[in-house]
Amino acid sequence: MGWLKRLFSTTNNAETVVKEGMALIDNAFHTSEEKAKEKLTMMQIYYKMLESTKYMSVARRVIAFAFVGNYLLLINIAVIAYVFDLSIADRLATAIKEWLLQPVNIIVGFYFLQAIIKTGVSGKN
Repeated sequence: MGWLKRLFSTTNNAETVVKEGMALIDNAFHTSEEKAKEKLTMMQIYYKMLESTKYMSVARRVIAFAFVGNYLLLINIAVIAYVFDLSIADRLATAIKEWLLQPVNIIVGFYFLQAIIKTGVSGKN
């Protein structure tokens, strides 16, 4: 019964409960100032990350463009082979689907997914 007496004996407990409840409600909802401050912090983190990887991005772009460029060239060759009814057309189509489709989707997704998500979420072009 000692804990029950301590729980209801003073008014400090009621004040503490009210303060904690108000703090929970305050933490549950963001004001526009808090949202702006949080967005600024996230943008600073993002720019620091970009700054630290700026020298690597050139090499990644060259590799990605080379890979995707070869992929598009292979698709053009496959289309031409299909139009002229060459026997290699089926083998090229199989190679594109089974070997190259997933890596190209990963590369393209890596470079364009962030822009797609930002456009889709904000609704702005």
